[in-house]
Amino acid sequence: MFDLLNLLFNAGTVAGKALGITLFALADVSLPQQLGQVAPLEMSSAAYVTIRVRPKTEEERCRYSGIVAPYEQRWEERVTTFGMDSVTPPQPGKIAAYALIINRKDCEGRPPEAMFRVATHRRTLFNGDVLGEGAQCVVLELGQLPEAGRPKWVPQVLETLAQAAPNSPLAAEFLRFTEAAARAAADAGKVAMPNGAEGVLPSRAAPAGPAQ
Repeated sequence: MFDLLNLLFNAGTVAGKALGITLFALADVSLPQQLGQVAPLEMSSAAYVTIRVRPKTEEERCRYSGIVAPYEQRWEERVTTFGMDSVTPPQPGKIAAYALIINRKDCEGRPPEAMFRVATHRRTLFNGDVLGEGAQCVVLELGQLPEAGRPKWVPQVLETLAQAAPNSPLAAEFLRFTEAAARAAADAGKVAMPNGAEGVLPSRAAPAGPAQ
C-alpha cells in the first residue's frame, strides 16, 4: 500500500483539476458498523431535488463512484472547544468517523476518468448510521492538498481495502483501478497542477542547469 500511496502523492492528482467539488449521494448508504468493512458509494454533482424544473446537464448526468469505510483514530488529535485547546489520545478499536473516497467518474460517451478525492463523514444524532440520499459533501483531490492537510486516515483505509480485497470484489476493483490510473500518470511523467497547467514529476524532470 505504501507503493500506491507514493504514486498518489508523487503524481499530484490522477485526473482532477479542481481542488474541491460538491457531490450528492445518489442513494442511501448503510454505513459499515465494524472496522475493516467497506461499502460502495455513488454520487452526482446534481443536487438532490424532489421536483426537477430543468433537465440535468451533461456534467450532472455523470456518476462518481468510490467507497466509504470506517477508520480508527491512531494519532493524537488536537481539539479546540470554546477557545480551550485539548488533546484527544489515540482510540484504537473504536470507529472515529468514516472515510469517503471517490476514485472514478463515468460519463456517457466518454472513457472513465480516474481521480482520488477524499472527504470525512462523522456520525451525529441526526444522521445516524446512514449516509442519506442527497447527502452533500465536498471532496478534495488528495494530491493537491498540502502534506499537513492530508487526512491522516488515508494509509489506514488503503490498508483496510488491501485486507478486504481477497474477499471483496468492491475493494479489489477499487485498488485495481486506482493503482492502474496512478501508474499510468506516473509513467506519463506529467501531473495536473492546481491552475490546470501540466508539470513534470521530479523523478523525470530534466537536470537543472547552472545557476544564473
